Amino acid sequence: MSYDLGFDRHTSWLQGGVPLPVQAYFLTLRVFEHECVLGRVIQNEVHLTDIGQAVAQTWGALPSCLPPVKLDAFVVMPNCVHGIVLLPRSSDVPDLKTVMRAFKSLSSLACNQLLGRSGGRFWERGFEEYALSNEDELKQARHYIAGKPSSWGEDDENYLCQQGYV
Repeated sequence: MSYDLGFDRHTSWLQGGVPLPVQAYFLTLRVFEHECVLGRVIQNEVHLTDIGQAVAQTWGALPSCLPPVKLDAFVVMPNCVHGIVLLPRSSDVPDLKTVMRAFKSLSSLACNQLLGRSGGRFWERGFEEYALSNEDELKQARHYIAGKPSSWGEDDENYLCQQGYV
């Protein structure tokens, strides 16, 4: 599934806007097989399960594990997370893949433990990323993340979660 953040990520840098002093990425990570184990959306508000809370705690701990990493907007949805990661423009910082590998590994350990599993996949392979080039794109991504719980009722995956298909 692709997300319409209101800009074309391939040409937006040509359209002006204030460039960002850091590398900013809008990210989506999905639970394996889109299983709705992270929480529920009730009246446009996300209510996290213990598993969803473990994911949120792991995300919040990233800057202490990888000090150059900064976090911006973030939301845990029933079967995925959306967030913005900010990385300094420097050669001595971990790249985005390293940051996401650390997050997925640490959160998988915590979530599998809560699920009573000794291992196994928790996240879908890979992740979706959009490089944000300027302040306008960053604002649009923040707006998308903040509004995601209220648009959950219109999401195809919401229907699948309610029907027990995922």
